[in-house]
Amino acid sequence: MLPLSLVRRRVWLVFWPEQHTYSSIFYLFVSFCQLLRLMIYLINPLGAPVFFKKELKSQDAIEGDDITLQCEVSKPGVRVEWRKGGIVLQPGKKYEMKQEGRIQELCIHSLEPEDSGYYTCDAGEQLTTASLAVQGSLHAVPSTSVLIVYCLFDCVVIGKPPPTVRWYKDGKLLEENDHYMINEDQEGCHQLIITSVLPTDMGVYRCTAENSSLVDFTHFALQIHKFCVNLMLY
Repeated sequence: MLPLSLVRRRVWLVFWPEQHTYSSIFYLFVSFCQLLRLMIYLINPLGAPVFFKKELKSQDAIEGDDITLQCEVSKPGVRVEWRKGGIVLQPGKKYEMKQEGRIQELCIHSLEPEDSGYYTCDAGEQLTTASLAVQGSLHAVPSTSVLIVYCLFDCVVIGKPPPTVRWYKDGKLLEENDHYMINEDQEGCHQLIITSVLPTDMGVYRCTAENSSLVDFTHFALQIHKFCVNLMLY
C-alpha cells in the first residue's frame, strides 16, 4: 500500500448528454483515457520524477582505508553519474559503483589525502553532494636486532603532526635508566635498548605512537631461554 503522502486523489466527472453525438463520445473517450492513466500510475509509479529519499552524508576517513558514499533514490533502476568536483568518475581499481534496488553506492579504495573533496551523485533531474575529508595516517614499522650483551628494539614512526612515542613492558610505562636506554634519531627511528639482558626482562614490550589524529602501536615479545634469546613481533 502506498504511503498516505504519495496518494493523489482526483475526481473525474463524466457527462453523457441526452443526445449521443460524436462530440460527446469523444469527451467520454478522453475521460476514460485519463482515468486509465491514473490507474496505471497508482499501480506502477515508475513514471514519477526521480528524487533522493536519502542524500549523501559528509564523512571523515583515514588514509589507506576504504570508504563508501551511499544515497537512496525514489525508485529502482535509475542510472546515476558520480563526480568529484566537476570530474566524472569511471569504475576501476580506485572507484567502484554499486546499485542495489534504490540504493546507490560509490566505493573509494585505498584513500589518499588527494581524495578529499566534494562528491556528487547526479540522477538527471536531481543531485546530491557531500564532502569527504581524508586525514593522514600514522604508521609504526617494527624492526629489531639482538646482540649477545644487550637487546635492541627499533620502531620507525611516521606521522603528521609528529607523534609522541612511549615504551611499555607488560603494560607498565618504561623510564630511561641504567637498564633501559631510549633513543630517537632525526629520521623518526625510536630505539629501546635493554642492557645486560636478564631473565626478568622476559615479557611483552609495546611501542606506542600518538598524535592529535590517532594512536598506533606495535608489540614485541621477548623470551629468554638457557642458551638463546627469542623475539616475536605481532
